[in-house]
Amino acid sequence: MKYNISINQAQAIELGIKNTTEAIILDVLSVAPTWADAIIIDNSVYYWTARSKIAAELPLLNLKDDTVYRHLKSLEKNQFIDYQKFLKKDCTRLTKKGKKYITSTISEKNPNSYVGKKSEKNSEKNPTDNNTRFINKSIEEEDEEELKKKISIIEAGGIEADEIMADFLTFVTMGDQTKIKNRFIYTDSLKKKLLKGDTRTINNFKTYLKNEMVVNWIKQGA
Repeated sequence: MKYNISINQAQAIELGIKNTTEAIILDVLSVAPTWADAIIIDNSVYYWTARSKIAAELPLLNLKDDTVYRHLKSLEKNQFIDYQKFLKKDCTRLTKKGKKYITSTISEKNPNSYVGKKSEKNSEKNPTDNNTRFINKSIEEEDEEELKKKISIIEAGGIEADEIMADFLTFVTMGDQTKIKNRFIYTDSLKKKLLKGDTRTINNFKTYLKNEMVVNWIKQGA
């Protein structure tokens, strides 16, 4: 079951998503690489996003398989996903439009995790809620500790480091065929940038860590 569901209302309206259920299903499809089998169709990577699996991830919506199918076709019609049938399997991948929506949703959840947006930690000299400020600081400190811990593991190498980098690669490529074909080269490049402290790579890795808990929940429910 997907514990947390994210909807960016403003972006959904702007891009033409007028159905809340479709926005939620698109959120589930955005992390398909973590729970669905990859299938190559016409030299492109799709994911077997079974209707029953999508319905199971969203029990609160009480969806039937044929209802999920109608929403998938609607998302295809509105160019948020590419949809293909392969041996009776529902296979999907995000389009550029779909990725744009998902990226904006992640950015809204973690506004300081993207390059080009400066932190505003010191913008409020006299906050009305000092407790909130203290809690946010604690969360940031925990995030930094987790970041240092993961980077230390990657630097040390080994199976656990390889697993972290594999998950990180899946997160940043979102099914990009070119990067998947050159998986080892691209992973090595990411690793080097991460260890050198490349700002953009570090920020992407922080975003990956913030989403890691949700990803683990999905894997447990698979």
